[in-house]
Amino acid sequence: MKFTVHYDPENRHLVARLIGTLDKKTIGQYAQAIVQAGMENNCRNLLNDLSQVRVDMSVADISHLPELLNSMGIDSSWKRAVVFHGNHDIFRFLETRMIDEGQLVRVFQDHEAAIAWLNVWGGDPEK
Repeated sequence: MKFTVHYDPENRHLVARLIGTLDKKTIGQYAQAIVQAGMENNCRNLLNDLSQVRVDMSVADISHLPELLNSMGIDSSWKRAVVFHGNHDIFRFLETRMIDEGQLVRVFQDHEAAIAWLNVWGGDPEK
């Protein structure tokens, strides 16, 4: 598992990229890095690039992700665009679970569409 997290000042959002396997162990380390970068940059808008990820999580694991992420600090105050390739059903289920739990998440297969959606934001223009 390899990941990077950085702030994109031009688009005013964080960019997180994970390469490898997304599993229960990885999600904790990845989320911690995202929360840290969010605090350092006073930013809660996230482009989450999972386009090079193989998901190794059960439906049950995915259905508990909103609670796990919320407990780590990635809660309903964040706006997240998730870019993926591959198993469409897993990511659509994830999107539905997040929305059901009051989190602002949308999944995309197109990187530019994800950025455009993040940039349409009625919140604080500094975030």
